[in-house]
Amino acid sequence: MPQRVKLGDVFLIPLDQGRNCLGQIAGDWKGELYAVVFDKVVNEDATVSEVDGAAIQFAALTLDAKLHHGDWRIIGNRQDNLSAVPQPWFKVSQDGQVYIEARDRSFTRKATPAEDAMLRLRTVVAPVRLETALKAMHGIGNWQSRFDELRADYAIETAKAIVP
Repeated sequence: MPQRVKLGDVFLIPLDQGRNCLGQIAGDWKGELYAVVFDKVVNEDATVSEVDGAAIQFAALTLDAKLHHGDWRIIGNRQDNLSAVPQPWFKVSQDGQVYIEARDRSFTRKATPAEDAMLRLRTVVAPVRLETALKAMHGIGNWQSRFDELRADYAIETAKAIVP
């Protein structure tokens, strides 16, 4: 049976037999999910409280395929921690001008040259890329340079640097 995805859902991303990492839906804009993956390995009996104090390892815009089909099992919902999750900013081009845009598209303004240089274009990645990067981070498969864009550093840095 398909899983319905909601803001705050905490889910397990399988690494190998008995080991999983925790993820959470920290944003949803018309089906474009903002997922964060915590730097914490847990077993199948993990609870949503295990995200407490865990650092965010990956942060990316993605879609719900792995969740919808149950490959990433939802273990509960938690929203009280979402205000602490860094929300990334992106740049967009409109009529030959560069603008900054909030992750949820709630705010847009013209970018300064420094912001233009710092920000990335909005990119949505397949959930399998997140899972493959996570496995490579844990020694299952090889790390690829294209996984670097999934690291949470970008979300953390832009959340601190951009003032609407």
